[in-house]
Amino acid sequence: MSAVVTPADDPTVARWRARFAADAAAALGLALTGKVSLGPYDRARPADALTQILTQDELPQADSGLQTWLTGLLDKPTPPGLGGKRFADALVEGLRLIALLHLPQARIWCAQNVVTLQAWLRGFSLGNSRDPVAALMVALAQQQPDRSLLAFWHGIARRGQPIAHVRHALTGLRLMPADDQGKAESRVPKALLRGLAL
Repeated sequence: MSAVVTPADDPTVARWRARFAADAAAALGLALTGKVSLGPYDRARPADALTQILTQDELPQADSGLQTWLTGLLDKPTPPGLGGKRFADALVEGLRLIALLHLPQARIWCAQNVVTLQAWLRGFSLGNSRDPVAALMVALAQQQPDRSLLAFWHGIARRGQPIAHVRHALTGLRLMPADDQGKAESRVPKALLRGLAL
């Protein structure tokens, strides 16, 4: 009887895992930009593929690796060898990975640098399907530990455009805790009602 081979046992995935063990930021960058094969996961979006490949034990390394990758790119133009669309997709996928895998360190870094990130990512937005700013908002709306993003969410709601960003801002207001200690809202959040009134 032959052994069952799962996609995670694929030699291509094993090579990527070895890269990841040696340099998580570089391996994640290669996967997110599509510069490396992920074997049986090649047809999946990179963030979706990485959720299948990475184990629970590797999440802390992925968390710090993704933060390092984003930090290295911040305020820089499109890297050589990558087209604008491909780079926008890589940024979207990297930010999606924060939300999909609940990477707290990368999320905190994004929240601390939200103004700079938003301004930089805006230059890579190519419409609704390639919108790194929207992906940033989705990543930030989830698992908010405090109310530090209140002004950010209200500012987006106040601008009123683009409508997809307003929706994400309202979601951020809805998911925001009641206080800075992380207490969950028991009713409709006042911050959300203020956001709707803006």
